[in-house]
Amino acid sequence: MNRILLPVLAIVAFLISACERKDNLVSFNLDTHDTTKWTVLEVHNDVLTDTFPNNQGMTLLTAPFKFSSYAKFLANKTAPANVRDVEAINLIIKIDSGAASFEFARDLRIFVNEVEMGAVDNAKLIEPELVIPLKSKEKDWLNIIPKDQYSFRTDFELISPLPDSVYVSYKLNFRLKSVPND
Repeated sequence: MNRILLPVLAIVAFLISACERKDNLVSFNLDTHDTTKWTVLEVHNDVLTDTFPNNQGMTLLTAPFKFSSYAKFLANKTAPANVRDVEAINLIIKIDSGAASFEFARDLRIFVNEVEMGAVDNAKLIEPELVIPLKSKEKDWLNIIPKDQYSFRTDFELISPLPDSVYVSYKLNFRLKSVPND
């Protein structure tokens, strides 16, 4: 009996030590806040959009941001590369200044690293702040967050003139579980 039990216990002990311990994961909320500027030059680019049919589709891309720039990772002694579980809650896109609402747009869709996060009902574009429940899957975030760098792409149809400059903030809300740094 001991001849069988001893090798089995040795294998079990090896597997336990080799496996990542789920009880060591730290769990925390991460709320990002990234601001960008949409300008007339980015949107219009000297093209008279009302002259050409179907030429009013706009794509605005932000500069890259980093998850590691948020103190929550340092406070929880972990890093974006160590994230093992993601509960994506919502995305909030808000006009900080330059316009009173998103009424200049129709069919607004938001992407993070080319993964669609959600679309906004056209009736809600009269608001200065849009809350979008994230429809992306956990596996999408487990590919995005460990790479650390991310950017937002916003697609919409321009239906009225955009002010000279519009400052927009993007906020992502998550519940993360991550392996602590060694």
